[in-house]
Amino acid sequence: MLGRDDFISGKRFKDIECKSLGGWARLQSLSVSEYIEFENLQSNYRDDTSQTELVGLFLTFCLVDEDNNRILTSSDIPAVLETVAPAELMDIFNAAQELNGLSDTEEDQEKK
Repeated sequence: MLGRDDFISGKRFKDIECKSLGGWARLQSLSVSEYIEFENLQSNYRDDTSQTELVGLFLTFCLVDEDNNRILTSSDIPAVLETVAPAELMDIFNAAQELNGLSDTEEDQEKK
């Protein structure tokens, strides 16, 4: 049975290698309030907003520095989309989704 600590133990983090960028990045799980903020911002985007921009928006919530502070803002999204190789960006995005339980991997399906 889950106890109190299971519900208040805080965020989860995952360090991932970013080969094309020559280093590593840290991802964080989102709190409920951060997830709601993301959802609200996402709904404020125009209907013609590209999926890629929404990927960038999600990463602004998930990418953090060594002190677990966000490293990107929404104004960074165009530069990130222009700089990071598409395959690398999707690898980071997929890892962030998985960390937040938002992916549809076999493992995630088994958890449901």
